[in-house]
Order: sequence, then structure tokens, then C-alpha cells
Amino acid sequence: MKLQFIRRFCFSFSLFVLFITGCSDPAAKMRIDQEYPQWDEFVKLTSTEVLMPIDTTFAQEDWKGFNKALNNPEFKAALDAFEKSELPSHFATDERAKAKADAVADYRECIKLAGSNGNTKQIKEAYESARQNLNKVAAPIKN
Repeated sequence: MKLQFIRRFCFSFSLFVLFITGCSDPAAKMRIDQEYPQWDEFVKLTSTEVLMPIDTTFAQEDWKGFNKALNNPEFKAALDAFEKSELPSHFATDERAKAKADAVADYRECIKLAGSNGNTKQIKEAYESARQNLNKVAAPIKN
């Protein structure tokens, strides 16, 4: 009986402390101090509907499925639109522009290699390079 009272008291006290002090998110300040590039063509290309099937088949080393996912008209349209798009002026740097161009070139190389049943090692290198370059484009800037 006494143990049950102590447990309830500790639980209630914990809730009270959380209510008074609030729950803190240590990464919140970092997210507040950073801006991430966002523009329509980038968001479309990096959406789960477009990239997830490609990432999944790549991770599973399903090269037939990978080729099919790369040749999805939605991915090709998103890649074309991304290539033609301009980096938002606030995020435009030479490094980011080069990474954007390299990502597009790497994805196109993946499409070519996968379509011609190319060397698996070359396909992996091109795809991993495309993802790394896309991550450079997506990198936040500090405010």
C-alpha cells in the first residue's frame, strides 16, 4: 500500500516538474539557427514518392527494379525540372551549384549504366556520388 502511494507520488511529481519546466529539445536551437534550402523542384525530386523506390531497390541491390525505378517518368520529370531550376539566391554558392550539377550528371549516369546493364560497381559509385552531391545541395546554412 505504502509502495503504491510512493509510486503515484513520484509519477505525479515527475509530471508536475515536466509541466513547470517544460520538455526541452536539445537539437531545437540548432534547427532554429539553420536554414535548409527549399524550392519546389528540389522538394519534388527529394520526395519519398520519387526517391524512395530508387533508394529501396538500390539498397536491396535489385538492379532490375533499380533500372525500372530510375526510368519512372515521375523521376525523370523531377530530375529535368531540378536541373533547370535555379538555386534560391539565399542558398546560391559555387559549391552548391557544382553539387547540383554533379548530382544531375550522376543520376543521368546511373540511368545510362542501369539501362545498359552496366557494371554494378560503376552504378553503385555513380548513385552514391549522386546522393552525396544532393546532400551538399540540401546542407543547411547557419543564420
